[in-house]
Amino acid sequence: RFDMNSNSFIISEVDSISKKYNQIKGQNMIGFFKKGALKKVNVKGNGMSIYYAVEKSKKTENDSVKIREESYIGMNRADGEDMDLYIDDNKVKKIVIKKPSPSTLFPLEELKKDDLKLPGFKWRDAERPKKWDDIFYWEEENSNLLGISKNEENEIETLEAQENAKDEVKTSEKSQ
Repeated sequence: RFDMNSNSFIISEVDSISKKYNQIKGQNMIGFFKKGALKKVNVKGNGMSIYYAVEKSKKTENDSVKIREESYIGMNRADGEDMDLYIDDNKVKKIVIKKPSPSTLFPLEELKKDDLKLPGFKWRDAERPKKWDDIFYWEEENSNLLGISKNEENEIETLEAQENAKDEVKTSEKSQ
């Protein structure tokens, strides 16, 4: 089981070229696992979702290889007080929205840039878990208490080192 509290987000990259992301947001989330696989997520409070609807064509034969073609038919925006997501094979198979507001399937050509992301969206690929045990990784005792990313932390360390080097040069110039 996992618990995410206060402004929880689940984001999955649908298409890295066109920057499409399926998104679920809510005040709190509780995830349930079965045999190590995520099976259900309860979204509690202010549930919001964006997901790209896909039309799958029938399998076709091409040079003796079976191909399943997919095309996006639009982006669905659905909100509700609470949501239950049912997951199989790492894919959301069903979403049940409790106390829903009207949902809308937008044709892709009608979308504006602001429509593509839920409020507070940040794609932090470098920080996301890539494998199961990444969610249990803890930094050293003096971990990042400021809430900054590892890249930002590295940039700060580099700037501090540059400042220290400048100070050392000034000190050595004064002593000569």
